[in-house]
Amino acid sequence: MSRVFWLAGFLILLLAVLLQVDATARFIELKKPLILTTGHGLALIPLTFAIPGGAVYLKPFTGTADALNGNQLKYVQALLPIYASAFFFWFTGMFLYVFSRVRRLERAYVIFCLCVVAYMLFFVDFFTWRYSGNFFLAYNIFIIAPFLYLYRSVYALSTRGVIYVLIILAALAAFILIPVKSAADELSFIKILGGVFSVVFVYCAYLFVWSERNRERDAPQFRPWASRIFNLSLIFAVALPPSFFFMLYYAPVRIDINYNALFFLPSFFPIIFLTLSLRWGLVAFHAPISLIAVRFMYFAFFGFLYWFTIGFSLGELYQNETTRLGHVLILGLFLLLIDPLRTALLASLDSYTSARRKILDSFLLQSSQQIANPRRVNNFIERL
Repeated sequence: MSRVFWLAGFLILLLAVLLQVDATARFIELKKPLILTTGHGLALIPLTFAIPGGAVYLKPFTGTADALNGNQLKYVQALLPIYASAFFFWFTGMFLYVFSRVRRLERAYVIFCLCVVAYMLFFVDFFTWRYSGNFFLAYNIFIIAPFLYLYRSVYALSTRGVIYVLIILAALAAFILIPVKSAADELSFIKILGGVFSVVFVYCAYLFVWSERNRERDAPQFRPWASRIFNLSLIFAVALPPSFFFMLYYAPVRIDINYNALFFLPSFFPIIFLTLSLRWGLVAFHAPISLIAVRFMYFAFFGFLYWFTIGFSLGELYQNETTRLGHVLILGLFLLLIDPLRTALLASLDSYTSARRKILDSFLLQSSQQIANPRRVNNFIERL
């Protein structure tokens, strides 16, 4: 019964993504906005290159376009980083649930993936039809609960369910008790979110320091240096939302379509998680994975990453079929090089370890020969 419940959750979210893509397309065709703004006019998501020079992030903006011509980026491309990031969370969550033995860590990761996909849907809805109203703002607090559940699961700490209950109650209280009826209210709520995320950052840092102080007592499970880097990356994942706000609000940044690529940054999270688990064992996921699945993940991830860096920068130029084919060929060449390079690296490591192992084997062979002739043991020890 539980498997049916989880599978239904994944399918409902997938259907919700498809419906929202259609709803967003209808909204843009109807309103023809140059920039997607909040309900009170704060600008955040540009849809085209034809943006007035005075447009600044998180500042009031009003403007429409009669039509988007061929030299302007289409809104589908402009919003693709958001939907691509949602796809990676959905795909990796589904992958772990189907192919792994679902324990606490896998369950925490799957729940977090589902909540992030829902977050992406609320995020786009907040700047288009606003069916969910201001619930998205309170959802920013709610999503801390699955993140902390995942964070404590990685450290193998006790669940402490009261923490998540308090976070959910705080999200509901913020939604009910803090009215957001103007642009100033929206900015004030974002400042409150910055304070909440800062508290969570300090809490995660405390857990990191506590685990480091107790590392010597317990047998280390992972490579210490890589484990520390991974844990620090989890801590700073909490610091990213308020830091982005401080950058955009206190240092006014001119709106640029190329900055939409930053919305793809969350997709690094699931890819890093799976890579650290499957290749280096830093996260204790137990999931069988085939070479075809690895190649597909590499292709999807680096394909999107290529487009959101080089492809976005070239989006302002008119691209004929030959130029687009050139992008595909460059990406294909890069992906073809990944497997040979990875194979060569693994072969070199294997040859190195094999050579070291042969030296050890020779000493073991000599020692076994000495056991049969105890009189030669002293001479053997001196030579060794």
